[in-house]
Amino acid sequence: MISALNLRQLLNGNKHNGYVINCFVAIACAIILLGVGQTTAAEKPIRVAFLLPFNTQSIKYDTLGNITGNVTTNTQMALNYYKGAMLALDSLSNSGLTIITRIYDTKSDSNVVHELLFNNAEMLNTDIIIGPFFMDELRVANRFSQRFHIPVVSPYVTSTSFVSKSPEYILSKPTLATHCKALSDYIDSIYKPSRVIILLSESQQDKNYYALFENALKQTNSKPSLYKLSDSSTISQDKIELYLVPGSSNIIFISSTNETFISKLTARLETMSTQYQIVLVGMPQWRESQPLKGSQLSKLHCIISHYADLDKNTAYFNHVNKAFIDKYALALNEFSIDGYNDTFYFISNQADDSDWNLNRKPKDALCKQIIIKPRYKSNANSTSTTADYMENTYVNILQYRDGRLEDVR
Repeated sequence: MISALNLRQLLNGNKHNGYVINCFVAIACAIILLGVGQTTAAEKPIRVAFLLPFNTQSIKYDTLGNITGNVTTNTQMALNYYKGAMLALDSLSNSGLTIITRIYDTKSDSNVVHELLFNNAEMLNTDIIIGPFFMDELRVANRFSQRFHIPVVSPYVTSTSFVSKSPEYILSKPTLATHCKALSDYIDSIYKPSRVIILLSESQQDKNYYALFENALKQTNSKPSLYKLSDSSTISQDKIELYLVPGSSNIIFISSTNETFISKLTARLETMSTQYQIVLVGMPQWRESQPLKGSQLSKLHCIISHYADLDKNTAYFNHVNKAFIDKYALALNEFSIDGYNDTFYFISNQADDSDWNLNRKPKDALCKQIIIKPRYKSNANSTSTTADYMENTYVNILQYRDGRLEDVR
């Protein structure tokens, strides 16, 4: 729950250009009305609620209202996401839409989310809820969505263990299983391998990752033979070399996010890359790993995946980035891009009154395509079957070249 005053303070005095603070419920929320005066009798305003972890209760101010001390990582993430969302709302408002936006502080607390959703009559008039960010809060939001059939967008959490028969629960980002399938399909289309080596530690997490790749590779056209090598700490060079074939591409997956384990393996694979042709496939999480060396991964022709395109040189991106700099005096970052994308797409979809099973062109979002599909945990895919959830299934394939990641599609 966040007041309009607190929002202004958190934004370091930046003005809310392009929209009017209509009113706000003390302590409860900030309400922003966009496109004032554009609603006709045939049109209804779109009502959207943002549930974000601003954590205003932990922020301290001096007597002049300036923030003192550091704000939490969650607060920074929420603020950046919020700024991107507000810029998208500006764009949508300028296109003629009337949007009533309520902004709530979840305080990173599932009990607060429960209070906001189930004890707040305004939520029943909401067309779409964007957020919360975290698992326990989303469990509550999913129950609300199931009961009242109001769409809930999960901006970051892709776990669906608590979701079933919830076609209005929407993942903004693809699940890890979708990433693994996209990587496997790409390798199949380019290399058509007859054999694949998969390296992993003996941790349960790595075994879970292996199962995702195993399932995905078995579904490819090539259906390669899989050679699984595992160890609690690392895997010896001699053991790996037993499975390498000179003169052909050796496809090696490392189904792990353990940075120490990966670093040791990639160092050993690099020493073998002068003798063998190696194509390494990693996890999407590797993109954020600091210890992994781009130059080393380039020698291994390493391929990973990401939920967004990386080309930020398009005219559309530059236009939006300039607007963001003009508004907030800083450039777009990953969280503000996410806020822009989610807000622009999902509210546009509400305005179109479209089915969620819809593809959006790349120009409609920043560095990201949107391909929303229904998902069925029973593996059924019938129009008569209720979807367990909806998922943005777009995955971008990236490869290390000359020390940096580049798109390969």
